[in-house]
Amino acid sequence: MSNRSKAAEFTELILRRTKVKEEYANEEILKRVLMAKRAVPEFELPLGKRRFIHEITLDWWEGIRIIHICPEKKRAAALFLHGGAYIHTLNAGHLLYLDEFAHQVGVEIFAPLYPLAPKHTCEESFAFLPDYWEHLSEEQGCTLLMGDSAGGGLAVSFCQYLQREQKKLPEALILYSPWLDVSLSDPDCEQYQDSDPVLDIQGLRTCGKIWAGKYDTKDERVSPIFGKTDFLPPVLLFSGTKELFYPQISKFSDRLTCEGVDATLVLGEDLFHDYAMYPIPEGKETIVTVRNWLENRSLIA
Repeated sequence: MSNRSKAAEFTELILRRTKVKEEYANEEILKRVLMAKRAVPEFELPLGKRRFIHEITLDWWEGIRIIHICPEKKRAAALFLHGGAYIHTLNAGHLLYLDEFAHQVGVEIFAPLYPLAPKHTCEESFAFLPDYWEHLSEEQGCTLLMGDSAGGGLAVSFCQYLQREQKKLPEALILYSPWLDVSLSDPDCEQYQDSDPVLDIQGLRTCGKIWAGKYDTKDERVSPIFGKTDFLPPVLLFSGTKELFYPQISKFSDRLTCEGVDATLVLGEDLFHDYAMYPIPEGKETIVTVRNWLENRSLIA
């Protein structure tokens, strides 16, 4: 019997009834979505009438828009790379989570709206991230790297880039349901095709191939699970046990541990993809988990 909250059950019901998954599962719908993404209007903060703890600002850095959230009592700073299958930008769920995260953990958040497919490929994001990371490290004392879903995969790929270039690594990686293999070549993922109310294998492969551009979909620049990982800093991972990415996230965590990396995997039992970014008790619990994990490793002052 599931111990998940009523809010989590209701959220999954809504996800299934609103057919979120069809955007990826239906080839014609996905084509229309990708076509629309080629003429994306100017980004506006999805604040609506929601109440936020902090003032959330939209800044610029070298032509890239940056979401900035600064807590009253800052203990650390983090670069957050948002998810969205590399085709969708940051949403209200991200903002609500990051706002509460900044408040409870005392972490200043910098979340760039990095270039997305189909107008762009991974190359454009790697073109700005190194300089921006160096800027945050030197000017803002940024030590943490965070990411959810596609952004989680990008965060690991970026660490691999930093290691290859012998540049400064983050002191910790915090990954929520990271998409570690855009080729989705692990056959075990197929067992979760029906249980996941959000993600579809074939649709994600299409998005991943566009994002990869000139690179093979198993290149570590887009699928970090195929790259070197034994150098990574402490890693905290979250995964729902019903999500498509669960098998690869679990194997990735085991691999890191075998390699001597300080890796911690937190499972959301009977929960869906990226559950942390939804307004459910289990999502809020991840904030406390992260804070305790960081404090236990003296990663926040």
